[in-house]
Amino acid sequence: MVNNLKGVKKSGILICLILIVTFPAKSQETNDTTITILNNLNVDLNRFNSLPQDNKLIFLVRNQTSDFFNTQLVLAEPSTISSKYFFLDKTFNSEAALQKKDFVLNADIQIPIGLGGPLWNIRKIGWLSTVQIIPHFKVRIFDNDNKMGDKSLPVRTPSYIPRLTYYGTHKSLWRIKAISHYWGISGYHHSNGQDGNEFNENGTVNIYNGNFGEQLVFDFIYGGLYTSNPVRYKIGRKGIKVKKRKPNKMIYYSEKVVHDIYWKVIYEYHSKSLTNKSFKDHSLYGRNRLNLQIGYIKAPIYITKVFSNTNSGEWHEITQQETKELFRFILNTNYILDNKYSNGDLNSTEQVTIINLQKRLNIYLTGYLRIRGTPYSALFLQAGYWGTDNYNIYFQQSLWQIRAGLALSFFKYPRN
Repeated sequence: MVNNLKGVKKSGILICLILIVTFPAKSQETNDTTITILNNLNVDLNRFNSLPQDNKLIFLVRNQTSDFFNTQLVLAEPSTISSKYFFLDKTFNSEAALQKKDFVLNADIQIPIGLGGPLWNIRKIGWLSTVQIIPHFKVRIFDNDNKMGDKSLPVRTPSYIPRLTYYGTHKSLWRIKAISHYWGISGYHHSNGQDGNEFNENGTVNIYNGNFGEQLVFDFIYGGLYTSNPVRYKIGRKGIKVKKRKPNKMIYYSEKVVHDIYWKVIYEYHSKSLTNKSFKDHSLYGRNRLNLQIGYIKAPIYITKVFSNTNSGEWHEITQQETKELFRFILNTNYILDNKYSNGDLNSTEQVTIINLQKRLNIYLTGYLRIRGTPYSALFLQAGYWGTDNYNIYFQQSLWQIRAGLALSFFKYPRN
């Protein structure tokens, strides 16, 4: 019993140390810490100093909460639209017999509806929150192909993936240092709206109109964000050289840039009782997956200037400094962790080993170039390999894909 008490005492001390590190005791922030927060949130220091002392902590937490809400929208996965008729959409199936013509339309739409803002915090413990409702859906319009049974430009088995996501963090972990941390949990339903049998009479998966449905899938999320201090990238530049210096000509001038690096680690869990029974019984669908995402954003700090002939031919600033995203890159990976995972049909299945990258790994890189003057649209280029196609009932197919087209997102941009 004495040994048990010693073990309990050690565990209690360890838990207390963890809580002290994660949730520091309430106290007045030091001047250095306060200045760091204000700089990271782009808040005017003079405005902060003008407040009464008892209002300053409230002011800080409200601004942290607003920034947390806006940042989660910026970091959300962009929506993409591509087509064989504009830009580029090429798919190369690993099985020649399943190769379709290039898609007439290939759309992955997932625009988050954000709930949050300055009041979404528990001030007593310093906890910041935001919620996103995402009416996610994927659509592929196939080209007419008699060989594959595709007629009248069919929209075959579209994916409906409505999602609800919660993100939270402690104020001591958000914008205090260069690296911020947060956690989240997400739940979503996934179905393709079909009511045909999951398998054809010959035992193969029915990709024509087979039912694919999962009642509820869970994501458990850890995320981080590194934001650099503004960095000069046009050192030594003197003045602004523009060929046509005519009255009222405006230019966007930048000497500094901000770099963001962000990441997410997601454990994706498909419960036995809530997933598709037919595929679960034959271990054909991965129920435990690890998703890793890393992204990079380059955002110059711009000043708008206008030329005037009435004052010695000078350029004059007409806006404050504005941080606007130029481009971003995102690398996504997904790996099926199930020890018992098979591939094939009802008549012939083979075990997929845990190190079989060909059938377990999805990996793709996407670049986004924001369209000048628009805060929500960009051009994108994406290339990658899908060991298991993420288009519902097509999950057993493996393919290479390269796409280019339009993207929609809440890109890093002033929204005043």
